[in-house]
Amino acid sequence: MMDESLRGRFIALGVLFVAMAIIGILLSSFYRRTATTKTIVLPPDILACDDDGDCGVSNQLGCCPCEASGAQGAINKRMRPTLKAFLQRACRDGVACINVAACRVDMQPVCRNHRCVLVTAAAQRAAQRGGGEE
Repeated sequence: MMDESLRGRFIALGVLFVAMAIIGILLSSFYRRTATTKTIVLPPDILACDDDGDCGVSNQLGCCPCEASGAQGAINKRMRPTLKAFLQRACRDGVACINVAACRVDMQPVCRNHRCVLVTAAAQRAAQRGGGEE
């Protein structure tokens, strides 16, 4: 009777060990797929400008839009199709986006040193009053 109980315990421990190993493998593969970040360097033409009128706001500068934890920024308005094509190529492997909104509505696109950048409306007004407009 004791021998059968001991055998049952060993079988239960073996099954538990195999189940834990399978769970560990599944979790590690899930982590590898979702915990990776992808660094994207935008082509310089996308940000190039001559004056404030060249610049516009883009709600996606990486693989995730700002509505899903991605970046928001200023780009040259004429370069939107180029940016879209670039991101489709750069992000084709798929990246896990998190449903966290990071978009801001208080930012304005301006041209500074021939690059489109976002500034707060208050900073833009201060720059205009101080004669810092380029």
